[in-house]
Amino acid sequence: VDLLSFAHDEDEASHARDLLPLTTSVTVIPVPRFRNMLRSAAFLPSSRPLTHTMLDAPELAGAVTALARRSPDVVLAYCSGMARCAFAPALRDRPLVLDMVDVDSAKWASMAETHAPPRSWVYAREARVLRAFEATAAAHASTTMVVTDKERQTMTAIAPGARVEVVPNGVDAARLRPPSGPTGEPLVVFCGVMNY
Repeated sequence: VDLLSFAHDEDEASHARDLLPLTTSVTVIPVPRFRNMLRSAAFLPSSRPLTHTMLDAPELAGAVTALARRSPDVVLAYCSGMARCAFAPALRDRPLVLDMVDVDSAKWASMAETHAPPRSWVYAREARVLRAFEATAAAHASTTMVVTDKERQTMTAIAPGARVEVVPNGVDAARLRPPSGPTGEPLVVFCGVMNY
């Protein structure tokens, strides 16, 4: 397994070494946030998803080409932000498994409905152009994975001929079981990103 990943900061990048026992190689590319924000504004009139502009770096093309020289048997792209790497000339002929997790364009469309202009305009634009890319990527992929049946329905509506499989998030419930019984006190635990 050769892993290519973006990192948004030094802390995130520092965890790459934890993956080395599980992989042949790990390539981490820092995301130049300010540069990408400026480029995103410039790309607004285009049909390029801002997701691809925000998740970009000057080193990306070279890193993809270097990994392609290793002649991978399959390319696993995690989410629509990384799926574009599978369309690089050096990888385009390799089988693609696209792990959408959930459908990003649907999230952007939902946010467009709940925000006021000008954000709603940007979000609606991103939903539209990212949806077109997701349709192309799913049609190109051998298999597209999502985490729920609802996401499968959404993805199938976007790419009707694509093979879409549900691979639910797994939780080892036994490992997370409390060491004692319930206390009777109300308790709620939420793990996740609170603004998501």
